[in-house]
Amino acid sequence: MIRTLVCVENALWRDSVDLVGAARRFAGKEANEAYAFTLNLDDRDAEAAIDNVFDMVIRARDDRICSYDAPGVACCVERLYEEYGFDCVFFPASAFGRILAPQTAARLQCALCADVVKIERKEDAGSAALGVHFIRPVFDAKMFAAVCGNGKPVMASIRAGLFQYEGTNEGTKKALVRVWTPPSPPPESAGLKLLSVRKKAETCDIREKDLLIAVGAGAARYFEEARKLAVSLDGAAAASRKLVDSGVADRSIQVGQSGKTVSPRVYIALGIRGSAQHIAGLQNVGCLVAVNTDRDAPLCALADMVAVSDAAAFIREMKNRMENVNPVQSFDRAKPKHSFHEAVPKPHL
Repeated sequence: MIRTLVCVENALWRDSVDLVGAARRFAGKEANEAYAFTLNLDDRDAEAAIDNVFDMVIRARDDRICSYDAPGVACCVERLYEEYGFDCVFFPASAFGRILAPQTAARLQCALCADVVKIERKEDAGSAALGVHFIRPVFDAKMFAAVCGNGKPVMASIRAGLFQYEGTNEGTKKALVRVWTPPSPPPESAGLKLLSVRKKAETCDIREKDLLIAVGAGAARYFEEARKLAVSLDGAAAASRKLVDSGVADRSIQVGQSGKTVSPRVYIALGIRGSAQHIAGLQNVGCLVAVNTDRDAPLCALADMVAVSDAAAFIREMKNRMENVNPVQSFDRAKPKHSFHEAVPKPHL
């Protein structure tokens, strides 16, 4: 029996729930149980979603330990490991997860594999090495390293959007719930206090949008026009790494290996050639439209539709079409309903 503990981050509970998919992948064909650990979670929707996918939920509530108190949370995970003997512990690879995971690994005296993007079982990796292979980017996402996870516990932080739980019992499954009282926090966390609260400005998370218009270096000058077009279609603008590095777009909307992984129903790429790092950020895209003056760009070979045009002409044509077509409509994942100016069929690979 493989036991996996997922540390749920309150602000990113949806990403934490998806880590059940990573836990199932880690276990492979072996019997497995997925445990969730929540601390001071006060969200009924989150609790319902967690109960529907995990086998057991350990709910802790303690005002002495804040959700952002890494030493205190790490102490809780250590106590739970001593009780349950988990085979692996997973964290979201978020800003806080990158702080919590190494502190927990230090307390448990085990190795940590950070920023995992793929998990390969021994039989899948084609190697005689023992354990599970965790795939993570190295050298600024230009290469990938396979880290062999063995020993106990195996600990990893997992990037969001790469694993999804697709259980057949979803909606009918109900986790066992344990109300747990955390131990006293370690001495180093006793002095951590909340001094002030500042409301965060509302921002758009591109991972939650059904339509994205992504702009690359080839269409940098038209980024603002593309952003306005995306907003008018109830979508959002995204960007390639080159556009972010040049200062045109914010890193929060970067798509790719070193950015965010997105799964929109419609993804329109303006002036993006399609490097391996950028394509790695596209998962389960319903309809991929590549707009490029070079029909031989790598992304064009993967697109459902290719528009041989520059970004300015494409945006202008889209605006003209929108004047005569209701923009609020659904998009068919399997068969796109829209044709664009100078569109050419997807080449056969």
